[in-house]
Amino acid sequence: MWSHMMLPATPSTASAPGKAILFGEHAVVRGAPAVVAVIDRRTTVSCRPNHGPWLVDGHPFDPVVMPHLGSLFRRLCPQWSPPLSLEIDSEVPMSGGLGSSAALCVAAAAALRACLGRWRCGDEWGSGFSTDADVFGLGPFDDPPLHAPDDTWALIQGSEAVVPDEVMRLAHVAEAEAQRGRASPTDTSASALGGLLVVNPPGDHDLPHLTHRTLSVDGDIQNWDLHRLPWGGAPLSCWFVDTGPAPSTSKMVELVNECVSGHSEASAAMARMSDLGAAGIRAFLEGDVAAIGQIMDGQQDCLRSFGASTDIINRCLENVKPFVRGGKLTGAGGGGHVILIPEDENGLAEALQNMNLSWFEASLGGEGLRVV
Repeated sequence: MWSHMMLPATPSTASAPGKAILFGEHAVVRGAPAVVAVIDRRTTVSCRPNHGPWLVDGHPFDPVVMPHLGSLFRRLCPQWSPPLSLEIDSEVPMSGGLGSSAALCVAAAAALRACLGRWRCGDEWGSGFSTDADVFGLGPFDDPPLHAPDDTWALIQGSEAVVPDEVMRLAHVAEAEAQRGRASPTDTSASALGGLLVVNPPGDHDLPHLTHRTLSVDGDIQNWDLHRLPWGGAPLSCWFVDTGPAPSTSKMVELVNECVSGHSEASAAMARMSDLGAAGIRAFLEGDVAAIGQIMDGQQDCLRSFGASTDIINRCLENVKPFVRGGKLTGAGGGGHVILIPEDENGLAEALQNMNLSWFEASLGGEGLRVV
């Protein structure tokens, strides 16, 4: 039995995409609808056993510097795990509002699970994190045994050991811990599942249901429902403009919370985002790109009202307005990327060049978690 020795480990690799929030930043934590789409830029994590210390990109692992990985290591790597070496290769810009930490959490959770494996006896899994828990994020989460109780159990490794629902739960909690306990599952679920998703859709909908998420936030139980958002139109391609590094998500969440609690105008803008999100979902279902752009503009007005935008983001959106169908910041704000639906690409490129802003083009939707 493996219970009295180091677990074996097999080299594994997983990748997950970044994302763009089209509607609902900040408001989604309060139950408002959010629409999120993955982009075709990915983060890849490779995991292999190591004969020396625990390493990340060749350096000794420090959970203070990388709290997301610290959360995952505590849950996925018991004391009898062998030392591991992780290599991270990311196409997703950091501090840009494009879900770089979520993509890292999803890819790392899957790579670690594939590397160390899970115990199985017939159809029964003997280790992992329950997908049936009423509330995930309250406490130790391990479902024993983490080692084989007898010789009838087999260690399953590689992609067969990876369960997307478990990956989403682990990644969500890792994000929440890094953000001082407050995080919606929007980014991590999108990165794992791919395509376009709706979190907290309005009541009068028939969107395909994907999963339900719960988390203890500030002593209260928060609930989120995630649904697939069908898109039957031509592939959506957007421009992403870099306005400079954004502060940490936790810092922006605190700033927005203070603004909303202290100003009636900001509080009203937060409430308005819910109505705009519902209208945006209808626009997607109707394939109305012009309406999607207009609703993005409306969401940006709200984000500006409660302090998530910046002067450079505001100037960028004002200067490119004649050349786009709509645009807004994407992510927690305070910097990062602006997402634009282009209409006059030549005029848009010239306007951005005149502002000395860099950008890239990316398609929305596409594949989520991939395990090699």
